[in-house]
Amino acid sequence: MSNERGFIVVIAAPSGAGKTTICREIERRRDDVVYSISVTTRERRMNEKDKIDYYFKTKEEFEEMIREKQFVEWAIVHGNYYGTPKNSIKGLIENDRIVIMDIDVQGARSIRKEFPDSSVLIFVMPSDIKTLKDRLLNRNQDNMDTIRKRLHNAKEEIEKINEFDYIVINNELEKAIDDVDGIINSECLKTFNNEKLIGKFKEDLSNEERIL
Repeated sequence: MSNERGFIVVIAAPSGAGKTTICREIERRRDDVVYSISVTTRERRMNEKDKIDYYFKTKEEFEEMIREKQFVEWAIVHGNYYGTPKNSIKGLIENDRIVIMDIDVQGARSIRKEFPDSSVLIFVMPSDIKTLKDRLLNRNQDNMDTIRKRLHNAKEEIEKINEFDYIVINNELEKAIDDVDGIINSECLKTFNNEKLIGKFKEDLSNEERIL
């Protein structure tokens, strides 16, 4: 499935719901999708690489980027800064690419405000809170205080779910990836994302009428 107009696909979810894994798999599957790498001040985890998983910055570096208005959106999440670089997003859209990003609910709201006609918001969540809690415990990345904070934040995030265009339940990862892939295909088929194709068809039809 190809597209002729760039747009943004935002994947937001409570921590542990699998949004980053889904984004990376969608990027691997599709040639027309580019993963947006966020900037963060949080500590790098053992399996993470700078400029691949995130751009890791100090608090001072991040705040300088804020002053220079380099972000399309930024937020403080779990005590750390996260932001989306502005120039890279705009450049990709202008080149008719689909940009997929995993950000928090506040960031999704900012993306929708900045790109109201070029953004698709998808909220990913497990079907129950026990599954979410088990995932946070099993990944062995956070202490109990952090897990409690993440669960509290999940409650606040779900309160904003009506701001999103789609919901995807991630109980089976492969099905959740298929669901997101299907949403992107549907967006690619929307008429306003195919104005060039429609315009060419109309032009060719007019030419044929003149010939006949």
